[in-house]
Amino acid sequence: MRLRLIVAAAAVPPWPLLLVASLLGWVGVIGSAERFFIPAYCKASANHWDAQAWRDIETVLTLNPPAGLAAHWLVMLLAMMPLLVAEPVAHLWRRSLARRRMRAVGAFVAAYLALW
Repeated sequence: MRLRLIVAAAAVPPWPLLLVASLLGWVGVIGSAERFFIPAYCKASANHWDAQAWRDIETVLTLNPPAGLAAHWLVMLLAMMPLLVAEPVAHLWRRSLARRRMRAVGAFVAAYLALW
């Protein structure tokens, strides 16, 4: 019963578009993971930021082209964020006029990416 409700809710716009976008992002993340040399620089936290973390970041920036890192970052953003912004996008989808709906969602996505 509960699975049917989840599937029915996922069929209501804009959920199908967001699910497809997220799945494409995950395919991109999995497919591009081997092209980059990235040491464990994600270990840095507020109380574990040391000189080794800075050296790891320098290594990443030295061995990988910045454009490639930016592209990989955008793919990771595409994989992780669509489902988190589903409610704001759904609000825009429901409250916008049909002829302005795609423009409103596009403006929201552009602003969201610009902030990230």
